[in-house]
Amino acid sequence: MPLTGRRLTLVGSYALSALSLLSMAALSAAGVELAGPGTALRTALTIAAKCGAAAAFQISYIYPTELFPPAVRTSAIGVANVPG
Repeated sequence: MPLTGRRLTLVGSYALSALSLLSMAALSAAGVELAGPGTALRTALTIAAKCGAAAAFQISYIYPTELFPPAVRTSAIGVANVPG
């Protein structure tokens, strides 16, 4: 079984989070009720977005340590985390 690389996992995590948030925005704009009792859709989309963002955050700490040599690793991780 081939393993998925870190880059594909990072992109997939960001995509999961973005698609979940965009789905919530689109459903809200279409007039679908996302709040109130018994609406599991909002909860499911929120949890999917949170899981995607959390996975991307964790991978963003692991991935640069494998790319850069120890001499520039600290600076590289700092620069990689400035935008986020």
